[in-house]
Amino acid sequence: MADDYKGVHDTLSEVLFESLTLQYMERAYIRDGIGGVFALNERIAAEARKYGWGTDAPLSDVTAQMSAHFVRELDAEYFPRTE
Repeated sequence: MADDYKGVHDTLSEVLFESLTLQYMERAYIRDGIGGVFALNERIAAEARKYGWGTDAPLSDVTAQMSAHFVRELDAEYFPRTE
């Protein structure tokens, strides 16, 4: 049962991570073209590698550890608040 839960948790983490990443990439493309998408992809990958991405670490562990600061930084850059 615990393995089933872990599998579901890993899948949900992956879907959420991809969804969030796609939102930023769409904004990067609109703002900077395909070069902006490549640059953002490298930036996200570099951050994820800090937390074990590309190793045997499950994606759910990587996304759980990625800093909220990094996500806030991307939000501010790609979804600026206008007042």
